[in-house]
Amino acid sequence: MKSWNRRKDIDKRKDEIISLYSKNFTMKNISKSMNCDESVIKRILKENNIKIIPQKFYMKNKSPTNKLNLPEKEIVKMYLNKDISGTKIAKRFGCDFSVIYDIFKKHNIKMKGAKYFNKENISPTKGIKRLEESNEKNRLAQKKLWQDNEYRERQLKAQKRGAKIRPNKPEKNMIDLIQKNNLPFNYVGSGNIWFRGKTMSFNPDFLSKNPKYIIELFGDYWHRNTQKKDKERLATYSKYGYKTLVIWEHELKNTPQVVNKIKEFIKWH
Repeated sequence: MKSWNRRKDIDKRKDEIISLYSKNFTMKNISKSMNCDESVIKRILKENNIKIIPQKFYMKNKSPTNKLNLPEKEIVKMYLNKDISGTKIAKRFGCDFSVIYDIFKKHNIKMKGAKYFNKENISPTKGIKRLEESNEKNRLAQKKLWQDNEYRERQLKAQKRGAKIRPNKPEKNMIDLIQKNNLPFNYVGSGNIWFRGKTMSFNPDFLSKNPKYIIELFGDYWHRNTQKKDKERLATYSKYGYKTLVIWEHELKNTPQVVNKIKEFIKWH
């Protein structure tokens, strides 16, 4: 019943529909303004013996712009001075974009492109801010997940399986140095032992359980900009009662000095 009444309402506006179509408004634009299907407009036109204009007519550069009596000067001003896109201008005047395009072509106006009108949405500053907000959101979500013991254990096991667990060259040199000098440390950097911190878990390089000592071998490249993370690392070990000695990769060039450094550490702690 509702659809029948709706049809009767649209049929009453047939004169308006015919008038719009004679001004080169497309059936699509008319159907949108009447809030009905395009086929309804087509039916009304056929019933009133109105010749249906092919879609090509609107898309060709020969579109009869003058028949629409559009205010060309106002359209040009909107595009050049007010930065309103051609698509929005076409919607405002209820015509096809090709009609507006013809006006621009007639007045030798160069098209600006979609990026020009979307410049606010692609602002680098805004993009960086959104990225930072997204990263912070992900970081907090990960932090919350890692507080769950089951998730934490599952992730650590997966990391251990997927990682290439083997001592690197500096670690191998350190292992040889410890063994030759009978120092009370074992290599655990393969993921054998983990300590849970505030935001993440840490796997030390060398460990002594009795007394509780840890040696961390920091690579000159990988640890050059990780002060915040390394500060949390040392604080985490301290929380579990371990005293930590940090040895940098470049220090291994002087092995006697490294041995003395470790012995001094054991002696005074």
